[in-house]
Amino acid sequence: IPCDWDGVGIRRQIVLNESRSVLDIVHELGHTYGLSHARAQACRDCPVQEQGDSFSPMGRSLTDFSAFEKVALGWISDVARIPSAGSYAIGRPDVPGATPHALVVPTRTGEYWFEQRVDRGRPELLVRRILPDVSAELGPPTLFVGAVARGGAFRVGGDFSLRYGETVRFDWLDDRMPPFAPRVAVRANRISWAARDENSGVASCAISLDGRTIARAGATGVVALPSVKAGTHRVSVACVDRAGNKGRASVKRIRVR
Repeated sequence: IPCDWDGVGIRRQIVLNESRSVLDIVHELGHTYGLSHARAQACRDCPVQEQGDSFSPMGRSLTDFSAFEKVALGWISDVARIPSAGSYAIGRPDVPGATPHALVVPTRTGEYWFEQRVDRGRPELLVRRILPDVSAELGPPTLFVGAVARGGAFRVGGDFSLRYGETVRFDWLDDRMPPFAPRVAVRANRISWAARDENSGVASCAISLDGRTIARAGATGVVALPSVKAGTHRVSVACVDRAGNKGRASVKRIRVR
């Protein structure tokens, strides 16, 4: 067809225009398995390149798929989510058993995925941010934002910093604000809550009954209250952010007949 397009993948079908390369075929096959374009951005104010990721066939390079893409494809599953500041081991997404295959940092601006790549020369830590899902057909796109050499560091504004060596050293930056007191409701012997934090994000919430912790969970949830004697009881929910700041507890008093 004498027009300016290379190919398209929709659901389980691919149409390729004219003579195509192996990269084109792999790229369009990736779309049929639900993968979005691997985007890239050279700086915060730079334009986003729709297929600019040079480390993924869903971008512009016939190399290995990213760890995020492999998780979406069901090829790997062992990724470690960083709960707090500390040093973390990292494996490789291209070697079976070399786990964790990636480190994931949830932030208020989305998830950051870090994977170690040593198959292209010197070791590098690739950094991608997961963007909101913009398509009903495909999964969320990735945005490649940089590569960190051994001994180098990566920083996201005032949110967090990361240094890459034999292990990965992670620190939250300037987060001294605790989470907001959670919204709490008690109905039919069940307690529900929703908490939020404007900086590092909520790490966990402790649910207590009369001063005794009965459950620990994430920023939102619902738990059943245990059987108690008749009378008035005190239910509270207190949350901690990923930087270790503890927020004010929300308290509800319930009466059991």
